[in-house]
Amino acid sequence: FPLVSGTVVEGDKRGAQLGFPTANLQLPAQICQPKAGIYIGYTIIKDKKHPSVINCGFKPTFGRHPYQCETHIFNFNQNIYGQTVAIQFLKFLRTEQKFSSADELVEQIKKDVKKAKEFFNLAP
Repeated sequence: FPLVSGTVVEGDKRGAQLGFPTANLQLPAQICQPKAGIYIGYTIIKDKKHPSVINCGFKPTFGRHPYQCETHIFNFNQNIYGQTVAIQFLKFLRTEQKFSSADELVEQIKKDVKKAKEFFNLAP
């Protein structure tokens, strides 16, 4: 499965404000960027695979942003800023889209998380 790695950098904390904290990855400039969209995959931290839902793209609901990959790691609350982590993409869920409100986005994220947890056979 495709794998990218990068350093976890501080973001704007919007994911946490929406109830879905993410680790934002600074990817090397020379890599081929994954297609913008939502994925199911693993976030690999110190050789341990953590089930995750991943967003790669431009965050269009909140205006145009530079391309970035961010990962919401299930059942995880450690500080990993500055660490190099890898993302392993297992399944493409949907294309990135612009929502009319943050509430609408949260409802879609809940659906994405539910699908990812079902994929991993995790409790909802």
